[in-house]
Amino acid sequence: MEILILLIIFLVSALFLYVFIVKKMSYMNFISEKFWIIVPWLVCLLLYLFGGIDYTYKLNWKSFGYIFLFWACFFGGSFIARKRKKKKVNDCNLFQYSKKVPLKKFFILSLCSIIIYLIYVLSTNNIEFGVSRNLNLNFLTTFLVLISSVSIIIWLYELIYAILNDTRIPLIAYLSAIIYCIPALVISGRDAIIIIILSTFISFLYSGNYAIKVLKKNGKTFKSLKKVLFALTGIILFYFLFLSSNRYGSHMISLFEWSVNCRISPQLVYMTELLGSFGDFALNIIYYYSSQFSKFAFVYEFYNGPYLMGFFQLHYISRRLPTSMGLHYTRVTTSAAELMEGHGVPGLHSLWDTVIGYFIYDFGRVFALPMAAICGYFVGKMRNHFDQKRNIFSIILQVFICVGMFITVEFSPIFNVNWIFPLFWLIILDKLIFKNFWKEK
Repeated sequence: MEILILLIIFLVSALFLYVFIVKKMSYMNFISEKFWIIVPWLVCLLLYLFGGIDYTYKLNWKSFGYIFLFWACFFGGSFIARKRKKKKVNDCNLFQYSKKVPLKKFFILSLCSIIIYLIYVLSTNNIEFGVSRNLNLNFLTTFLVLISSVSIIIWLYELIYAILNDTRIPLIAYLSAIIYCIPALVISGRDAIIIIILSTFISFLYSGNYAIKVLKKNGKTFKSLKKVLFALTGIILFYFLFLSSNRYGSHMISLFEWSVNCRISPQLVYMTELLGSFGDFALNIIYYYSSQFSKFAFVYEFYNGPYLMGFFQLHYISRRLPTSMGLHYTRVTTSAAELMEGHGVPGLHSLWDTVIGYFIYDFGRVFALPMAAICGYFVGKMRNHFDQKRNIFSIILQVFICVGMFITVEFSPIFNVNWIFPLFWLIILDKLIFKNFWKEK
């Protein structure tokens, strides 16, 4: 009965997606934070319900209803912020797209920091490409990643500027994209790769369509970049296939089943074996984008503290705090790991929790809801900023909000340094350093 209720809710949500988004499809959807919440959550729910993996801990009507309640609070906060926005102006007249902001000094800063990062990490760790995950990282490496993360802002800025003005993308833009990805490549991670792919995709589609449809450009740069981005997508897909085969080898299915005490259907096993490396990659996608609902169901049902009042998501701060303060990140991770091991799912602690699980770790089931409304309010305020102050930096800020909404189905974007560090740079660049560039000539 519970699975039938979940299926009905899923179908109703899919109908909502079709009526209110797909039927009104336009390039503006690519810059809509609602679009990037609804689509990935529905797709992952589809994988959870029909992906062929039977989890021990499942969503029931309470945990599923809590997901809807959480997002209702979030959208409620966003609605309040949107209602309070100032009167919209003609953004075509105010769009500052032709004035070039000098970013070379920030490129040099990111380049120097990533060189120091590589020297330190390679000299203090035994790196095995495609496998290494747990490295000797500390405050210095975190600080260097923070400094180097401005590189993705440079890449996106130069990409959008070139598309809007039909100019060539400079070499430092491509180098900046590589710099941003280097820490992820060193630890064989995927998060930064996914973030740069998605942010590039959104920036490319939005700015290209805006240049052609609103600014009446011929779209020469936009059209020429399509083939390049298509080729890069193929390279990145190969990288993910490489990670999948190197990380788990021939024990992927047994490892997945052991870690969360799940059962993979014979049909899915057959498909995985039939397709070889592509089958491994497909199984990775199904597992990683459905298992978070099993872990969330567990967290919702069993986790009762400790709560860190936001410092779990701010782990890059709480890891450096004295344990006597009671706000250290490991208080939650240790407690959750012991809880999961006691229930016979020791590998569950290594999986994603969805953003809602992270809010429960920090605030509990009750107070996570008003915090969701507060976060929704700030996201709504940022959208107002984008609507009223249209320039390339505000576009990048909205792009990052959309990327953050996308990864909520995996984890809290605030938790992930690959997302929060560039957002830190965006706030600095947009509010403090380059504010005079947005004044009328």
